[in-house]
Amino acid sequence: LSTAEITSYAVYMSYESAGSQKLLISNAVSPPATSLTISGLMRQTGDPTFPANWLIVYPMVQGALAPVSMAAYVELYDDRGSAPPAPAFSSVDFTDEDAAGGYASGTVRWVLDGNVDLAYITEYVVFIAADQAGTSAVQFGDPVPVGTNEVTVIDTGSGNGVYIDANYHVIIFARNPYGSEAGYIGTPGVTSFVFNDVGSSTSTSATRSSSSTTTMSTASS
Repeated sequence: LSTAEITSYAVYMSYESAGSQKLLISNAVSPPATSLTISGLMRQTGDPTFPANWLIVYPMVQGALAPVSMAAYVELYDDRGSAPPAPAFSSVDFTDEDAAGGYASGTVRWVLDGNVDLAYITEYVVFIAADQAGTSAVQFGDPVPVGTNEVTVIDTGSGNGVYIDANYHVIIFARNPYGSEAGYIGTPGVTSFVFNDVGSSTSTSATRSSSSTTTMSTASS
């Protein structure tokens, strides 16, 4: 698509970057203008059950909206002045790949539950702790931006993973500049996924933790 073919730009709020449940903000941005000032708008989509998580800019050609594959998009961050609410996960999964006991590597994956409002989150951080309360927690891998639902520590050989001692509880935190909050799995209060340390004979079989404890919060760094 040549810029000469673009007659205007249309700006939408949307639930997903693919443009689902999008709601028009403006379609009156005409080239060569490349910006739009937004003020006093409610963050919403075309369906009130879906939160607005993205801004999408579509080129318009002869009055018609171009495909979303030609659009530009950016995740929305809603500065509410406090740490994000605890995200809900429908599932969390992790299989340890480090053959040495007390060390862990592999990929932690999570699936968000329902129509999650992501605009209060900037990134996720994964910890492995001794219990749901976050005792002796160690960070697993690097933080990942919202929109990414996995963290990987590459297995480079036995004993080269993250040192976890006797920690078997995976806890995923949502974070923004004000702080972080542990997500829960299926039921509020169930904040960890218990995995099997492949090199240890004392760890438990992988299962979702079922006891309820106070959610741990960490300060942002």
